Amino acid sequence: TEKEDKLRLQADNMEKLVKDLLNYSRPKELKLSLVNINELIDMSLDLVRLDSGITVERHYSETVPKKNGDIDQMRRVFTNILENSIKSIKNEKGRIKISTRPLRPLSNFRRNTWLYIEFLDDGEGIPEDFLDKIFEPFFTTRKNEGGSGMGLAIVKQIIESHKGFIDVTSKLGKGTIFNIRLPYLR
Repeated sequence: TEKEDKLRLQADNMEKLVKDLLNYSRPKELKLSLVNINELIDMSLDLVRLDSGITVERHYSETVPKKNGDIDQMRRVFTNILENSIKSIKNEKGRIKISTRPLRPLSNFRRNTWLYIEFLDDGEGIPEDFLDKIFEPFFTTRKNEGGSGMGLAIVKQIIESHKGFIDVTSKLGKGTIFNIRLPYLR
C-alpha cells in the first residue's frame, strides 16, 4: 500500500543515515593499492543513474600516472559528487564535465606532484550562503528528498585521509565545480 511504501522509504533513509554516521565517526582504515583515477571515475559513472538528457564530457589527461588510493572509498567520493550533480540538473537536461590532469610542483625543491580532478555541472548551483557549510555533517538542502547531510562530509573526510584537498565554487543558476587535489605520493 501507499502507507507501507512511505514507511519503507523512511526506513531506507534511516538505514542510510545510520551507515553514514558510523562511517563518519569511525572512518575505515585505508586499503591502498595502485589505481588509475580515470578508470575509477568511469567505474563510478557506471554506478550512477544518468537521465538521457544529461551528457557527460570526459577530459582525462593520459599523462596521469597510477596513484596509491583506496578504490572503494575513492569510488564513493566520485559517486557522491556525481549523484549531487545529477540531482542539481533540473528538467533532466544538462551537462557534467569531468577533467583530470597532473599539477606541477610550485618549486624545484618539492618533487611531490599533485593530481587535479574537476567535476563541473551546469545545474541549479549552490547559494553563496551555503558554500561554507556543505562539507559540514548534517547540512543538507535536500531533507525532503531523504538527504542526510552526511554525503559531502564523508567525501571531505575521505579526501583528507588521502592527504588531499577538496573545495567548491558555485553560482546560482549557472552550476557548480568541485575541485579535488590529491598527491601522487603518500
